[in-house]
Amino acid sequence: PAPSSEGTKPTSLALYTQLASPSASIARPRTSLLRVVGTALALAIAANLALFVVCLVGLGGTLWLALPVIAPEDKPNFKLPRSFDELKNLNTVLQHYKSEHFFRVLLCWVIVYMFLQAFSIPGSMYMSILAGALFGVPIALPLVCASVATGATICYLISKFLGVVLVALPSWQKRVDDWKEKLAEHNDNMLSYLIVIRMMPLPPHNIVNILAPHLGI
Repeated sequence: PAPSSEGTKPTSLALYTQLASPSASIARPRTSLLRVVGTALALAIAANLALFVVCLVGLGGTLWLALPVIAPEDKPNFKLPRSFDELKNLNTVLQHYKSEHFFRVLLCWVIVYMFLQAFSIPGSMYMSILAGALFGVPIALPLVCASVATGATICYLISKFLGVVLVALPSWQKRVDDWKEKLAEHNDNMLSYLIVIRMMPLPPHNIVNILAPHLGI
């Protein structure tokens, strides 16, 4: 494609837009543009997967080094909770180890929580409740707030630098358009609206972190 008016080559997202627009003038054949966009999408997906794998390995390594030795009878309950019953069982197990390994349990909680937030994996609500049960409100409240802010910021940056091309996909583009319409309805109280939907421990708070950099937020 010819250089843009600013003298730089158009991004893959711009190429996708040109391809989707029937009125755009495309210098190369359609098949060449499809190949370019397909390559850009593949690279973006590969970069996201590679980052996820690296972080997952780092999470596993940290837990392996920092966690105390878990007794065999406690291992069935030692997992990321998906229900309140599992949360109660995990709390019972960790209360036992926290008394002798407080800072190690605290470090593992922070690492797991930030990993869930950074990759928008469900489970943060249970982890927040677990923090209050384990460490008490005076410690858990600032701890959860700091972990939420840090994890959400990481998710925002991942989406900003690695998700530009992915958002150009029709399915994601529809979500972006839907959210633009929702934001337009709350122009008068935008800050309050964003705070409320971000603080909710239920969807769409995880989607907000991913789409925010592509909505001009």
